[in-house]
Amino acid sequence: MAKKLTSGNGWSFEPAGGGRDETVRSLPDDKQSAVVRLEKRAKGKVVTAVSKFVLSDGDRKAVAAALRKHCGTGGSDQDGCIEVQGDHAEKVRAFLEKKGWRVK
Repeated sequence: MAKKLTSGNGWSFEPAGGGRDETVRSLPDDKQSAVVRLEKRAKGKVVTAVSKFVLSDGDRKAVAAALRKHCGTGGSDQDGCIEVQGDHAEKVRAFLEKKGWRVK
């Protein structure tokens, strides 16, 4: 359990995750289900977002890296959602379906 550091002047520091054990087991590829959608960001930029899947942190990072490499673009992996820069919904759907995922 992570310790919470407190100073005498009222501020405190708690490590990221709040000291909770957030280990999630990944479902097998044939049991995975994901939602692929396009989202518009500030300044009119479009990103392809993949969400509603069950992956451990390491597996999610690996899938995000593979998707970015497959699409040849950048992106991010945060808050349980993988984002790929640009309109790559069809490429992402094809990639995930080839892995055996159900895609909506």
